[in-house]
Amino acid sequence: MQKCGSRALGQGARMITEIFNNSKHFFELGESDKSKYSRTNGLRNHGYVCIGRERLDPSRPIDLKGAFNYTPMDPGEWPTEEVPGMKESFTNLYNSFRLLSYNVLDVLSLALGFEDRHFFRNYHKGMGGTENPSTLRALHYPPLPETDVKQGQLRCTEHVDHRVLTFLVQDQNGGLEVCNRDGKYIRLKPDPECICIIIGNILQRFTSDKLLATKHRVRIPEDDVLKQSTRQSQAFFLHPDNDVIIRCLDGNDAYEPISSIDYLAWRFNKYFKEETI
Repeated sequence: MQKCGSRALGQGARMITEIFNNSKHFFELGESDKSKYSRTNGLRNHGYVCIGRERLDPSRPIDLKGAFNYTPMDPGEWPTEEVPGMKESFTNLYNSFRLLSYNVLDVLSLALGFEDRHFFRNYHKGMGGTENPSTLRALHYPPLPETDVKQGQLRCTEHVDHRVLTFLVQDQNGGLEVCNRDGKYIRLKPDPECICIIIGNILQRFTSDKLLATKHRVRIPEDDVLKQSTRQSQAFFLHPDNDVIIRCLDGNDAYEPISSIDYLAWRFNKYFKEETI
């Protein structure tokens, strides 16, 4: 896990403020209005995800979060009448993260000893089009009255991301915790102008466990004010082009090779339920 400033996104602070505002307006809509823009099933990953639709750990109570996903691979519907600026704010921030991720991938290629600094960039050439599933996700964590929280319930269950990297911005309410190599969770200080870069499981596979996916979570706040406050974050999930084969690049056989699109389908089938819970 690493951090960088929102200046890396160009006019990042302004764009992040805009998308936080538009996301807030969307999630304040009634459930019937939001559900008109629901994410469908299968590989289509655009749209609204209601609380309980996504299950990171079926053995635990549902996570207390909702989301709105945007990926250019899936030209879905937008609430243009209800939230006129929402589509523009998502596409602007997506494109900024796309450019930033190319720079990070170039640094990563050199750091891992590849002569071609565009080695990993070449795995993501389709970003912004229909052949790459990289996704921008607005996450919404509603206020939590004490009576609505079950024992062991979290805002977001501990998990690793099944992408290459995740670029994440959280609002001033914070709450993100990351697990270090000693198995201890560390709470990250909230800073809306800070971008957290989180290693995903695909990069772990590419590097034969040299770089390990970062486990992270969002717990229920102990502070009553934070517990009764809305929390927002924006996450950009970087994923290889559909036809890329995910494998150990050093020839190790620790993981069976699988195409990027098949890997994504496997994860979606595990996490998303057809029925609303």
